Amino acid sequence: MNSLARLVCFGILPMAISACTQSPAPEVIQTTPPAEAPAASPPTEKPDRPEAEIETAPIKEIDITQLFTLKTDGKTLIYDVRLPLYYQLGHIDGAILFYPKPFDEAFDKEEAQMKNALSEGKEIVLYCGGADCHDSHIVAKMIAERGIPVSVYSGGWAEWKTVGIE
Repeated sequence: MNSLARLVCFGILPMAISACTQSPAPEVIQTTPPAEAPAASPPTEKPDRPEAEIETAPIKEIDITQLFTLKTDGKTLIYDVRLPLYYQLGHIDGAILFYPKPFDEAFDKEEAQMKNALSEGKEIVLYCGGADCHDSHIVAKMIAERGIPVSVYSGGWAEWKTVGIE
């Protein structure tokens, strides 16, 4: 095995896999600052429109059969929300990388394309590594809060690749 293959198999790949499967970060409890230091209000990220005008859109889950049908019929816009390295190693044909760090920047880049797809009657589908990866659900919630309805293919890349559709 050459050194690049060893690096991917035994170095980068296991580390990247663990990034998706690690348990969530513990909840941080904020304590009151000392009396002499005034409390600063935390920065908040707000969409361009006032929050009262934004209605959270629905999120639904789809299975591999539904995704295959949508994809075959040309009725979907697919986003891969995994790390760029995973996307480069393989992804569902036609999927667009949506690396949500920072989210606002990624969303702003794709918002027009998402709205255009919806106007054409397409379904926006997100996926990540597989059933144990929850990144697609997290990103779906953030997109839905911006008023864009999305679907999550929970089988993810692992199931798609195992079935061998492409």
